[in-house]
Amino acid sequence: MSRILHPTLNRLFHIGLFDFYVLIAVGVCTIIEVPSHILLILWELLGFTFVLSALITLSGIFFAKLYKEFEAISIFILQAGLALLILNAVL
Repeated sequence: MSRILHPTLNRLFHIGLFDFYVLIAVGVCTIIEVPSHILLILWELLGFTFVLSALITLSGIFFAKLYKEFEAISIFILQAGLALLILNAVL
């Protein structure tokens, strides 16, 4: 539980890479024309993945005192922005 609530900057980079690979995977599914009902589920899962990642990053900023690191703040801004865009488009 401590690793989730107090992530290090290295762990935030790993979470960001995971988000990137999930985004690429959903993008590839969009290109190869997966059926629309499955694609809708994939986009919703992608949006919720970004929301969960943004919450973990936010807890790292507050609890692990990563507010001193600009990289953590930029990771949070990207995750929150993409989560809002994707969930707004899907829901």
